[in-house]
Amino acid sequence: MQKIFYFLIFFSIFGIFQIISQTNDYLSSPPFHWELIDVLISNDSSSTFGYSSSISENIYVFSDYYAYKVYIYEKNGSNFNLKQVIADSNYDFGYSASVSGNFLIVGIPFEKDVCIFKYNGNSWVSQKNYSSLSSNFGYSVSASGNVTVSGSLAGFAKVYRYNGSVWDNGQGLSEPATYFGDVVSVLEDVIVIGADSDDEAFIYRYNGSNWNLEKNLSGTTGSHFGSAISISGNVIVIGAYISKEAFWYRYNGSDWNLEQNVSQPTVEYFGVSVSISGNVTVIGAYSDNQAFIYRFNETYWNLEQNLTNETTSCFGRSVSNIDNIAVVTDSGLKRAYIYKAVPSKMYLKMFFIKNSTLQFILIFLEITIIQFKLKLVILNIFECGEPCDSFDLLTRIGSVQNLSVSNQTSSSFNISWDYPNVEIISEIPQLDHYLIFYQDSIEQSQNISINNSSLKSFILDNLGCRKEYNISMTSCRTFLCEGEDEGEISNQITMITKFEKVENLTCSISNFTEINCLWNSPINCSENPFYYNLSYQSISENDSGNYSITSTNKTFKVELENQEYQINISGCDSNDKCGTISTITIKTTSPQQKDSSSTNTTGIIVGIIVPVVVIGGIILILVIVRKKRKNKNKDKNKDKESKKPKKDKSKKDEKELKNDLDI
Repeated sequence: MQKIFYFLIFFSIFGIFQIISQTNDYLSSPPFHWELIDVLISNDSSSTFGYSSSISENIYVFSDYYAYKVYIYEKNGSNFNLKQVIADSNYDFGYSASVSGNFLIVGIPFEKDVCIFKYNGNSWVSQKNYSSLSSNFGYSVSASGNVTVSGSLAGFAKVYRYNGSVWDNGQGLSEPATYFGDVVSVLEDVIVIGADSDDEAFIYRYNGSNWNLEKNLSGTTGSHFGSAISISGNVIVIGAYISKEAFWYRYNGSDWNLEQNVSQPTVEYFGVSVSISGNVTVIGAYSDNQAFIYRFNETYWNLEQNLTNETTSCFGRSVSNIDNIAVVTDSGLKRAYIYKAVPSKMYLKMFFIKNSTLQFILIFLEITIIQFKLKLVILNIFECGEPCDSFDLLTRIGSVQNLSVSNQTSSSFNISWDYPNVEIISEIPQLDHYLIFYQDSIEQSQNISINNSSLKSFILDNLGCRKEYNISMTSCRTFLCEGEDEGEISNQITMITKFEKVENLTCSISNFTEINCLWNSPINCSENPFYYNLSYQSISENDSGNYSITSTNKTFKVELENQEYQINISGCDSNDKCGTISTITIKTTSPQQKDSSSTNTTGIIVGIIVPVVVIGGIILILVIVRKKRKNKNKDKNKDKESKKPKKDKSKKDEKELKNDLDI
């Protein structure tokens, strides 16, 4: 059939028609669809071909740990040719594999080994083997340029660097989390290591001499956040297959921030495998035999295509992509499916003008859904020269973005969100209000209207204490909020209201260092906690402890050191989700400290009295001595006085006697 070009003219909702002469392209590239171009099949009878996969330039690697083999294919034009099969006698050889440039690293976790192969221009030859005492070392591997990293299941990973002639002894990274190392991904100077059983991922950066922890990312408890990781440029994608989610983090030059997360609630194991290259991400869900391709449009990640294969048994076990090629493996059927992104035969070109009137050139019939209410007129300028058809295209507003729910109190949630998603048009009609839907396991679904459409958060209160609620929301153009005036309903989030603080927490001291604490059940909640979590921490932070106390026992006694302590307690449920923490500060006093205080007091008193007594004694002695001297001098004077008169009297008597004789 002869190609026919259509002009699609947009009439604004006000009936304005305008031909645009000076415009700007709003779409930088046409949409794509992914076509299956090849299927690679292993004929090995005992095989898990495709258990892991990796791509570097034109080299495609698939591991088969049941057969202890690694298959290497080379892309030549549109053909994929088997170039080499590396076989080994070690059990589990090929459990993990990664290729980058001329280096290939293969994990052998049963032997706690990894092997590094180098391409010599003709074939891949073994260059270096590394072993470790760490359990299942080689469980995960990744390569980028001259750097390889291998992880284990024992909280350990090791990074090796090639200096141009030899591989170094590596740097060990260990134990930020219990299952640290079960997933690894490296790109140049950045390594991401997952610990999915702990719902964590750790980002390391090389500073020229060492790998240092840069950021710790955490997911929802039990989600298996970190079960799959891939990095490209300044973007990391992380899977969480239990919660059926995937998360993109983007580096802004100083920090890694969550850019977007998506979920497929009805798809089992969505996020069990991920791969990112440029602006394309592939996410596997082998339990449902599906894979999903997302493309970044400079604003957010859009689902471009859902790949399915009903005849497979493990489609999506591993995914890899590079440029416009995506690989999805099925280790059950021993196959690797290769897809290529090709431009749609017809695509939409859109022009944007100031007064919100748009002109489209329709070059494809698969019209991308536009979140607006449009009136379209199609003209076939080659045949009829007049409008061939006219219809209204009524589309719904996209769902709100980044919906999150957090605990506020025992009877309320804090709900936050961003403005509804807009796929093409940069501005959508004014919203009238939002609707929040919530339902517990017993009551019927309820909703609450938020009439201020500019709000981005809301406190949902008057909820039952310790109840599980399913929460979602939508946006509305009109008061009725029906049909095209109702936006898409967001993903549903399940949350449980938490316990409030325990009531009447008191702590006292007995026997100097023994602390006794008492409390009552949390307020505003008839349900008792499954247990209480009590911890203490000294102000100097050199003494701490943590205890789980049965819900029937609302007392606690412990012998502590002579310090000031902060006591924290909260009620917890059977899933270890604890409520608001109650805190009290108390200071112990040891017997030694009291004796020491008495001794110090006595010493102070003695120190004061002794000098006073000594000084007083000295003064008393001086007074006595002085008094004695004074008395002695007085006696001497008396003697002198007594002697002098006697001498004079004798002379007088002698004279009188002489006179008498003369007479």
